[in-house]
Amino acid sequence: MRRAFVPVVAGLVLLVGCGDAAANETCQDLQDLEQRIIDADPDDGDVNELLAEVYDDVAALAEETDGELGEALTQMQPVFEQFEALVGDDEQAAAAAQEAHAEQSEDEIAAIDEAAEYINETCELSVLL
Repeated sequence: MRRAFVPVVAGLVLLVGCGDAAANETCQDLQDLEQRIIDADPDDGDVNELLAEVYDDVAALAEETDGELGEALTQMQPVFEQFEALVGDDEQAAAAAQEAHAEQSEDEIAAIDEAAEYINETCELSVLL
């Protein structure tokens, strides 16, 4: 499988690859989402809308994915929702997302980091949040 290391809008960087069948399907979905971001023109005025859609799709993927990978994606879901709010048009939602991030405990942040590490290892992804 071809591996690509590509810096992506909003600090998202993904390396593509996977393990078992269910993880492969989820990894393929993540790869497709990555490609949408890679293909985005940073100078396009709709890039924030695209990013909001991608974060929404990743959050939905978390709800659909079973097993340990699903649990890890679910653990990361608040982060994806915060990103979605930060790049969206709703200023109140963006302010609430910033506040929610500031209020996260060290334990919550550590759990999110562990989930990201698991996703990285399972799907050979590197997500810089």
